[in-house]
Amino acid sequence: MEIFRINELVITVGALKSRRLQFGHILRNKE
Repeated sequence: MEIFRINELVITVGALKSRRLQFGHILRNKE
């Protein structure tokens, strides 16, 4: 099931991006 694999990749990438954005906001607030 290639479609399932691609969908899983998209979800993980999206989660990493959102987590990175939150981490960036925390770093900015500290400064």
